[in-house]
Amino acid sequence: MQANNKSRFPNLLLKVKAQYSWDLMYLVLAVILLTRGVASDLIYFLFVGLICVFLFQRFILSNHYAFFLIKVFLIVSIAFEFIIGKIPQEKKDAHEESFSENFFISNAIYGHEMEANKKNVVHRFIVNGDTIYDVLYCTDNNACRVSCSEMNQNRIPNRHAFFVGCSFTFGHGADFEATIPALYEKYSSNTIAVNLGCNGYGPHQNLMDLHQNFENIASKNNIPSKGFMLYSFMDDHLNDVYVDIESSEIKFNQNGGWILTKKRNWRKFVIWLNNNSRAMQYFKVRFAHPENDKFHKYFADIISAMAKEYHRHYPENTFYVGYYPGEVRDTAWIKYCNQNIKFIKTRPPYDLNENYYDYHLQYDLHPTLKLNDYYVSYIFKNVQNN
Repeated sequence: MQANNKSRFPNLLLKVKAQYSWDLMYLVLAVILLTRGVASDLIYFLFVGLICVFLFQRFILSNHYAFFLIKVFLIVSIAFEFIIGKIPQEKKDAHEESFSENFFISNAIYGHEMEANKKNVVHRFIVNGDTIYDVLYCTDNNACRVSCSEMNQNRIPNRHAFFVGCSFTFGHGADFEATIPALYEKYSSNTIAVNLGCNGYGPHQNLMDLHQNFENIASKNNIPSKGFMLYSFMDDHLNDVYVDIESSEIKFNQNGGWILTKKRNWRKFVIWLNNNSRAMQYFKVRFAHPENDKFHKYFADIISAMAKEYHRHYPENTFYVGYYPGEVRDTAWIKYCNQNIKFIKTRPPYDLNENYYDYHLQYDLHPTLKLNDYYVSYIFKNVQNN
């Protein structure tokens, strides 16, 4: 009897060894990758997934072929991410970007926003020891960008101009005097221009911001009743709407109204995966907006809803969409917009490509004073003609 027990014990060890050997190999390899300091966020995620599959298989469903395939996929993905991470990359310039204090705060509805009543926030960008820009930002009590110096108090404007958009409108890396709203005031001395741009915003976030805050801005005593609002469009905004994962999602109904909903988790995960995968970065795999009527109509509905928010307060005035010069190619969405919206189809400067860095900040690609001034002069002429 004892002899039989002794003979069974080695057989049991062999069986256990055969059953768990592949799992042990997977885990050991994953641990090696993690402990060698080469793990990206995605590798950590895949490793956790591998552990979960391992535990689920052992304690809930022990014999299922699908688990073997999932484990193989996870370990191959980990190995592939590791290998791609070890491939020598093109040497990048040493970038150093800094703010002297917090300028952006989180917002549960549209992801982030600028903080109100900020004074002389320094934004500096240095590449290889060379300062690309060193500028000051200030905001008023509505978190709109304003001048950090004393303004001319003798001016008595009789028109308004609200400028809505992204970092191009805000003036990323630009002195206040080089921003679109400030330049417009120079062209039209009887106009008060309000900067409603924000770094990193797509038009869906502009719409949420207008819906929540525009009434406070429009009710200011020094805002004349006559004027216009202009949204500056560029192709990147189409992708901003499609791939943004930080803000709520806008859902339109048949009556033209809209509500906010949470973005679907699977979509947020896919976009996160695209942003964090070394392999996708290496092969330059990037998600782009669908080029179909459904998406173009959705984008147009956002722009039309912005115009509607403006016309709730100023029903007799005009809402414009301006083409930012050199940044517009996809205009298939325009035909779905509200017919009351007017478009300023700015032509790019004739020498834009030849003298690109005269019009854009080097290493940063935001516009310089020269390009903003070109754009604003085009806007001014069109507004005057209308």
